[in-house]
Amino acid sequence: MLHKLSFKSLLQQIPYLFTIKNVLLISAFLGGVQVFVTIFLEPHATGEYQVPYRNLRLSGFALCFIISFLLVYSIERYIYRIQQKSWFVYQEVLSKSFLIVLISTASYFYNINVINSISPSFDRWIEHLIVFGLPYIPIFIPFMIIVYATLFRYHSEDETLIVINGQNQDDLLTVTKSQFIYAESDQNYVTIFFKRGEKVENKLMRSSLQAINDQLDFAVRIHRSYLINPAYLKSIDGNKRKRVALLKCIDSKLPVPSGFDEDSLLKYS
Repeated sequence: MLHKLSFKSLLQQIPYLFTIKNVLLISAFLGGVQVFVTIFLEPHATGEYQVPYRNLRLSGFALCFIISFLLVYSIERYIYRIQQKSWFVYQEVLSKSFLIVLISTASYFYNINVINSISPSFDRWIEHLIVFGLPYIPIFIPFMIIVYATLFRYHSEDETLIVINGQNQDDLLTVTKSQFIYAESDQNYVTIFFKRGEKVENKLMRSSLQAINDQLDFAVRIHRSYLINPAYLKSIDGNKRKRVALLKCIDSKLPVPSGFDEDSLLKYS
């Protein structure tokens, strides 16, 4: 059961929080910490390294952080775009794991080419990852947790992720408030319509419309079979006998009962 829950959590969508500005700031800060530790605390006998422009050469390790962060950021943005602006927990875990290996590898090549001028080898690379890479993970992980917490704090409310659960184990959909368009019930099933980038997609799950409404406190139930995001309401057309709600970015015409308070809905749109 724990294994299934852990696997399920890896497939949850999360907001992609990074921009080029904060990537540069984060990488420059971590690179600066690395340079400070190398020059002033002198781990791994770096105090014995005495050459012309010693501090300038050792400062080059900061570039290993900046270049690695920018490369990984470029890959992340590309994947994020082709996935219609979706990002998942497992991708974040893989990406940051790859980033740690990439930083260690970049510093390895900088070390053998600029600092020590020695020939590269697979054994030396593995040794560098173990001796120089692993000790910095206990510093890297808490720092990134603080960064994520700070970025989440300033994240837009409309981009806050909402996990919608149905009755079946695989009935799970993660969307933001601004992505949810409407939900339509049909007996024991609900079809949820949502945006992914510029595309409108849908997911069928076993649930009652009321259970979905309980999870989406911002949504408005306009009919016993329909629940909508009022932000997508374009207009309500028709007369008292037959009225329909027209939504933005979708062609569906949703029925609105005659007794429904139209003004209470339009004030949210």
